[in-house]
Amino acid sequence: MFWHGRAWWYLKRREIHWEWCFGKHSNMFHWGIQFGEGDGDDGIMLLAGIPWLFSIYIGIAGVLRCKPCELGLAIHNDSIWLHTFSWSNESSSDDPWIRKLHSWSFPWTYDWESTEILEHKANLPGLAQTVFLKNRSDRKRDAFEVMRIADTHKKAVSETYDYVYRLKNGQTQIRQATVFVERRTWRMKWWPLLPFRKVRTSIDVHFSDEVGEGTGSWKGGCVGCGYGMLHGETPLECLRRMEQERKFDR
Repeated sequence: MFWHGRAWWYLKRREIHWEWCFGKHSNMFHWGIQFGEGDGDDGIMLLAGIPWLFSIYIGIAGVLRCKPCELGLAIHNDSIWLHTFSWSNESSSDDPWIRKLHSWSFPWTYDWESTEILEHKANLPGLAQTVFLKNRSDRKRDAFEVMRIADTHKKAVSETYDYVYRLKNGQTQIRQATVFVERRTWRMKWWPLLPFRKVRTSIDVHFSDEVGEGTGSWKGGCVGCGYGMLHGETPLECLRRMEQERKFDR
């Protein structure tokens, strides 16, 4: 309770609540105030936080009823976020600048560049051929058309294998895993022409039924996931390694 928790204080006409995090539980820099918070849209929330030190939220209900908005500064997801009484739950291009959320990415932030669907040849292990490429220029095309074309190529290169998962209680789940290979590339957002980039090749896995400890519960088990491939690995070899290493606790 000391490191992170929450508490409430009920008065006759108002409710005050606190939330706090200390140490490793605090992971974001933010300072600000939110208006129109709570179930009645009449509360204010004070926010303050320094990563790895503390995060504190103090909410007071019944102060000012208004459309939810925020004033403050935050740093997270490799970006700086400035709230100038910006709307909390909705926004429009027609809103004045003061009602919009403003953000600036750090120079070293990586931005998505392309996604490739790969076909691995059984007689050429470790080598792959690109059968579909989606890059930033495709954002100008019809999104549903691009998705339809991508789905066609995914089905053409997908392979299905048995997948065995053992629960903590010893029960064995046997599923069909449909797999294809995908490669994604990111480049620096501010300087996309520089040779720095991140590349991740992984298998995309879809199970025939739920997998894991959450199977059959209200939350459910896993029905699909991705897993990073090692250099020279085939899709089946990667799936078998995932079968041994990956745990689906929920």
